[in-house]
Amino acid sequence: MKKNKQYMEELRKKAESIKKSIATNKIEYDASESKKIIHDLQTYQIELELQNEDLRNTQQELERTRSMFSRLFDNAPVGYITIDEFGIIHQANQTFAELVAMPHGSLLRKPFSRFILDEDSPIFLSRFRAFFSKPGGKTMDVRLSRATSFFFCQA
Repeated sequence: MKKNKQYMEELRKKAESIKKSIATNKIEYDASESKKIIHDLQTYQIELELQNEDLRNTQQELERTRSMFSRLFDNAPVGYITIDEFGIIHQANQTFAELVAMPHGSLLRKPFSRFILDEDSPIFLSRFRAFFSKPGGKTMDVRLSRATSFFFCQA
């Protein structure tokens, strides 16, 4: 692709040079060379238009997929959150917001530990470090401070 781009750049410069030379009467007009350059440039333009169409189609498909994922994530019957290694919430679904009785938008960038019952906090903090230190299926149960049921954390 880089070679193709470089070749098209050379063609463009050559065409501009010929145009300038013709305008200043410095060279004689060579119709066959000009036709070849024009043909190559038109071919390149068609290739770019096809690539742009493919990119637009891919972007639309990505947006449809993202929208579907968002609907599934937000409407899941289980509370889901995404947290980083510091325990900060980056994503939360609507179900989790309802479990902790908080507006959905106010959960982001808050520490997850804020929503855990005080007596479960030491257990959570000790096991939380292990979640990020060793990969694998570790699980723990903690109770949320604003919910009547357990929230199951699995990493």
